[in-house]
Amino acid sequence: MRIKSFYSANEIVTDLYTTGQQLMTVDNKEYIGLYHKYSTGEIYTQPKWNPEKSKKLIQYKVIAPAIIEYNKITNVKLNYESFKTHNIKITSQNINDGFIDRFILKKINENRFYEINEQTYELYSNKKIDPSLYIGVKIKWTISGRLQTTTKGTVTSLGVSDKNIAEIEQAEKKLPGLSIFLNDPLQYYTDNDFISPTDINGLDS
Repeated sequence: MRIKSFYSANEIVTDLYTTGQQLMTVDNKEYIGLYHKYSTGEIYTQPKWNPEKSKKLIQYKVIAPAIIEYNKITNVKLNYESFKTHNIKITSQNINDGFIDRFILKKINENRFYEINEQTYELYSNKKIDPSLYIGVKIKWTISGRLQTTTKGTVTSLGVSDKNIAEIEQAEKKLPGLSIFLNDPLQYYTDNDFISPTDINGLDS
């Protein structure tokens, strides 16, 4: 609404017209047409004040579409879930399977990565974690088996390290910089042929 409820005639200039690129509405839409203005600096549509039709105008300026869209997003209040990072613990079942599933989130505008559990990844997949802030991937991470890549005839069998490097390279198409976060392709590797030595000191008794 106008600053004052009453303006004298010498405080108003009526029947003005703009052909464009001079004024716009407060929702960033260019205005072309009749308008009037006040000594207070206020500008409104219509040739003179109409309490039912007059809309406030501001000086025209070019605003990038991306900024307009961002302002729309930030003005919408959504209730997203927070999350905690996850510390992996390798089980005997994991070793028998030969791999674990790893779930990684990356902050979209920063090189910040977070390892999360499967339940948190499901929240992300269901858009319960803010998709405008985070992007995520699921990785099959090999933890046991032959270390070295071998070739027999025309058949090449990837070793643990090369399998994980291939997974990282594929996931990095979606999460740039992931190779910096997952910089050890043998992380969590465990020899599944390993047999615990006999306790000669009686510490297990």
